Amino acid sequence: MAAIKPNDPLNLAQSVTGIMPRNQAEIDSHVDGLVDEMHRRLEAEFAEESAADEATD
Repeated sequence: MAAIKPNDPLNLAQSVTGIMPRNQAEIDSHVDGLVDEMHRRLEAEFAEESAADEATD
């Protein structure tokens, strides 16, 4: 799995620097965005692995 890059939205330390959520709704929105990005990446990774498996069959 690739390392998280400096401008990556999953780089939590960078993504919250100077942008601290002020309420629970902002926190929830940020977490939802992170979860959506993680799901998108996992789906892409699974699709890539699946394509590689089909190519070897």
